[in-house]
Amino acid sequence: MSKSLRSILAVLVIIAVVGTPSIIWAEQPLAEGTTEKVNEPFAISPRGAPEPFLWKAIFVKPTATFLRVHFADIKDHSSVEFEVAVLDRNMRRVRAYNKYDFARGAFWSPVVKGDTINLEVKSEGLPIGLSFRIDEIAFQEKHAVKYSLVHDPPELEEIIKYKDVPQVFMPSGAVAKLVFSANGKSLTCSGFLISDEKFLTNHHCIDRRETCVDNAIAIFGYQLTDSGLAEGEQFDCVELLDFDATLDVALVKLRSKPGKKYGWLELTNRTVEQGEQAYLIQHPAGEPKQIARKQCSVSTLNAEGTYPDTDIGHQCDTIGGASGSPLLGKDFKVVGLHHRGFSSVGRWKKENRAVQIGRIMHRLSQHLDR
Repeated sequence: MSKSLRSILAVLVIIAVVGTPSIIWAEQPLAEGTTEKVNEPFAISPRGAPEPFLWKAIFVKPTATFLRVHFADIKDHSSVEFEVAVLDRNMRRVRAYNKYDFARGAFWSPVVKGDTINLEVKSEGLPIGLSFRIDEIAFQEKHAVKYSLVHDPPELEEIIKYKDVPQVFMPSGAVAKLVFSANGKSLTCSGFLISDEKFLTNHHCIDRRETCVDNAIAIFGYQLTDSGLAEGEQFDCVELLDFDATLDVALVKLRSKPGKKYGWLELTNRTVEQGEQAYLIQHPAGEPKQIARKQCSVSTLNAEGTYPDTDIGHQCDTIGGASGSPLLGKDFKVVGLHHRGFSSVGRWKKENRAVQIGRIMHRLSQHLDR
């Protein structure tokens, strides 16, 4: 378990001792950062002199662990090719955009690790008629985290601990951290591939096209390894294929078919057993990939979700940011889509919930590969 996660848990111990009002967690993505309005315009004057780099900008947010910027008001009437590069503080290229990319309109950059993001525009000739501005910057800023820890001490483990257990470790490759911006916040959830390009998460994470296209990215491979922390690989959300608020599910398409490298999970509509061993692979609090396995089991076969009997109750530890994680059964196939933490009172005290995957398979049947 990471140091920052242990710090969160220490705070929870204090809360438990002092006391807190009864809580029922609402379904919502985790805010792991905020966005800030800026105004950094780019424009080329006809009298400008050609240079290798026509324009440079730098954005710094001390103590931030990642940054993103939003390209807005894009207009391109130029007749030459150009490149807009996004670089980290060490001037390592993270992503480069060209004339075709800018024709899409406004978009968010990828996540850049650290407290600094650099931008450079390069062109062999002056791209007269190109203009845009950076109007928002998103950066990580720690907020209170929703916790649904059924066990004390919590049973979350780094996925690297299972590198020699292929039936556990192999499925974890298909699980990713989802990052997007909305309502002045940088938000995060989890999700997983069900084909080489189709990605399943919660509707309360991706609830409209604008949250997906030119905004959300899925980060695969963000986890501890034998050689340290792997930053992972980012893939753009390019289409919202379908959603259902009742089942709290969203199906999106990712660019470049990440499943060819990371694989995908198999869904099953078989009958789940009471007390069945389960596994919940997640990005708790937006942190590197972890797994709930110990004391993780199915506790209620037909649980109340948005409507009666749509969910499975489970005893797997989760923390805010786990929304959209797959609940795997004893056969390591997906039996549920995690979406609700427990309430502090009533029937669902100390019991988390996932939407029954059989219901989701029926609802999204036209999108599932045969």
